[in-house]
Amino acid sequence: MDSKIIFGINMSHDTACAAVVDGEVKVAIEEERLNGVKHCDGRSPYGRIIPYLSINYCLDFLGITADQVDLWVVNSVSQSIIHPFKLQLIGIPKEKIIDIPVPGHHLAHAYSAFHPSEFEEAAVLVLDVNGGLKGDNLKENYSIYHGKGIKLEPVQLDFLKRGEISIPELYTIYSAILQLSPDPNGDYGKDDSQRSGGKLMGYAAQYFNEDLKKKGGLFDKMKKKQEPDAYEELLHDFEKIVIQEDNRFVVKIETLLKYLKYKGKVEYVEPSFDNEKFFGWSISKHIHWNYRKDSLKEHDNARFAYQGQLFLEEAIVRMAKLAYELTGSDNICLAGGSMLNVVAVNRILKETPFKNVFVQPAAYDGGNAIGCALYGYYAHFSGEKRPYTSIPYNAYLGRQYTQEEIDASVNMSWGLPFIKTKIDNEDEQIEKLVEYLKNDEVVCVFKGRSEFGPRALGNRSFLSNPRKASMLEFMNEIKGREWYRPVAPIVLEEALHEYFDAPFDKAPFMTINAHCKEKTKELVPAVCHIDGSARVQTVSEVYHPFMTKLLKRFAEETGQPPILINTSFNIGGPIVEIPGEAIDTFLRANYLVKALALENYLLELPETEIERV
Repeated sequence: MDSKIIFGINMSHDTACAAVVDGEVKVAIEEERLNGVKHCDGRSPYGRIIPYLSINYCLDFLGITADQVDLWVVNSVSQSIIHPFKLQLIGIPKEKIIDIPVPGHHLAHAYSAFHPSEFEEAAVLVLDVNGGLKGDNLKENYSIYHGKGIKLEPVQLDFLKRGEISIPELYTIYSAILQLSPDPNGDYGKDDSQRSGGKLMGYAAQYFNEDLKKKGGLFDKMKKKQEPDAYEELLHDFEKIVIQEDNRFVVKIETLLKYLKYKGKVEYVEPSFDNEKFFGWSISKHIHWNYRKDSLKEHDNARFAYQGQLFLEEAIVRMAKLAYELTGSDNICLAGGSMLNVVAVNRILKETPFKNVFVQPAAYDGGNAIGCALYGYYAHFSGEKRPYTSIPYNAYLGRQYTQEEIDASVNMSWGLPFIKTKIDNEDEQIEKLVEYLKNDEVVCVFKGRSEFGPRALGNRSFLSNPRKASMLEFMNEIKGREWYRPVAPIVLEEALHEYFDAPFDKAPFMTINAHCKEKTKELVPAVCHIDGSARVQTVSEVYHPFMTKLLKRFAEETGQPPILINTSFNIGGPIVEIPGEAIDTFLRANYLVKALALENYLLELPETEIERV
């Protein structure tokens, strides 16, 4: 087959575009990185529109025009959305535009996970908050496939019926009740579910916060892994409310309401509400939850969050065990937004027979742009190449900005003074960054191609020294984040097992957590979460030569472990994409961040005193 250019477009939330040639993802970008709308779903005053900025971005990267794309593959959770979007691809022949057969949403996720993996053969597990619709009365719940070579075969496809709710939907209800992401317009009780998953995962660990336990007084005796009764009590509730016959893993809405009423979390149900008419996601219009009104520092709230987290973990682990039974594979690939739960992924490796795991770094719906394009290559064009079985998959899928673009951004009038130095010697730039880091200053990095997915992997990152526990609070202050949210460590791959207990040898995409060793908690406490875990990213010459060199030099200069705090380069909005955004965000940090490595420039702020907590 001659090389074909295939564009995949995700049309649900986190709209995105990706381009694939010969099975290799050449470029991918989410619309939010270009229009500034977090979790953009295409809504506009004129109806839903295609991610045209992302499409043009990918076209420009490849140096082609739209008519040179051989195939456009579109997907969304709803078939009704796809057709009007197709009509917006004006001038493209109809035969060049396809969508994945209904329901298709989980299949796109599966393609995004298996084919970028290094495995010739693997089980593939997909779990998402919202699956694709199959007719009017069925919605994808979870899916298991078996990948062999270029083929993906379904081995277990489960569907929600009306009157049922999925475990990920239950997870978002827990988050909504806790009000972790209230509506930005101030409508109390409405929760921004797209922002909540990572928050609930982070907050649930406060269940092990001894100060909160003492304050609450009800669960003082509970200690992590030392009192199985606490786990068994919550697990008993899981068994009580989750239907598992025929490997369903669903909750009846009627059962859910009884359970949450018993826990005091239901305030009002409309008298006319008929749960048999609804999928779980729709019930929020008819049920008024008893939303949290007291502090998140109350232990009862932390316990409720931990229960929601545990329910999701249990479901994922049991689904993974089923995937092993059905495939017998040593390898498992994961996708769907729920698979960004790093705690659950760790448990898969610890508690199932799988020896190797690959999580699509953009496991949520944005990654379906990649899945769509790969579907076009393998299923539509019968492509035979699997490039990632011989070369490592790379999540740095944005474009490289030119020297002219960098120069133009640096030389603009910015209002606030900064010192700009052009440094073409990379080692010299690293030395200057290390000088800031060893003095506990925060720096930011804009290097190379941007990451595709929700996590910064060293190319669009804030970096800082983790040797003081107070640096966690300081980083959250810079980013305007909640007090309970952890920051992640970036560590040399060869040092992983020296500082972390981990059932894996590398984690280049920050998709699985590890446990901090005792010496790690003492040496770099800022990256150790309240439960002793860490969402670790490993780097090596293969995955990130610049960051590898920086970590080595930092360790040599300070005598500390080759570990830094790495959190995404953004304040409020999406992770920065273009050079001008990088400078703007650097300056908006209000002197809390002291330097920006912007390609071959170093931007530094004048000396000023910063009050540290």
